Amino acid sequence: MIRRKRETRLLKEAVFLVIFALAFSSTVDALTLVRDGKATSVFVTADEPADIAKLAVSVLQGYLKKATGADVPVVTESKLAADDPRARVFVGDTKRAAALGVDAKKFEREQILIKTFGNELIIVGNDVRPDGVGLMGTLWAANQFAEESLGVRYLWPGPLGEIVPKRATIEVAAMDETFAPPLWQRKIRNIGLNERVQRILDNLGWSAKAFE
Repeated sequence: MIRRKRETRLLKEAVFLVIFALAFSSTVDALTLVRDGKATSVFVTADEPADIAKLAVSVLQGYLKKATGADVPVVTESKLAADDPRARVFVGDTKRAAALGVDAKKFEREQILIKTFGNELIIVGNDVRPDGVGLMGTLWAANQFAEESLGVRYLWPGPLGEIVPKRATIEVAAMDETFAPPLWQRKIRNIGLNERVQRILDNLGWSAKAFE
């Protein structure tokens, strides 16, 4: 009887410790980007961010605004106060990411990384080919984050096909995700209207308006 009581007590203690550990873990690892419609985070870019990083930040800002109504600010690294208590979302290739051991220049072509470090979140991708041509890795990383953590869906092109779930609070659990696309070219080529295309249109009897 005494042994059974002891085993029951030990089981209860073990269950309590597991529950406590899980609760503590979620509290520590979760980043709160928006709480009750108010921004509790800040986007951080390099002092001279690449154009694709600027676009990625703008995309994420827009989704958070649509989801919660909150305007999450953007600052550059040099203007971020060291004691700023807000959750920090570093977008693109930054000094802070490098200090945390993330070197996007060593990524495979358009590889992405989404990873939390305490109260900080790194969203970055390979944005430049070895020959200097710009890529869109950070934008792909931002879109991946939007889909996984914000629930954003793209049902078809245009605003009507974009689904952004509404919620007042957005918390991000611990993340450590990296992905390198097996295909380097992942878009439909559209060179737009130019003189060469116009000559083809003329031969077909098409107007520029019809082409658009």
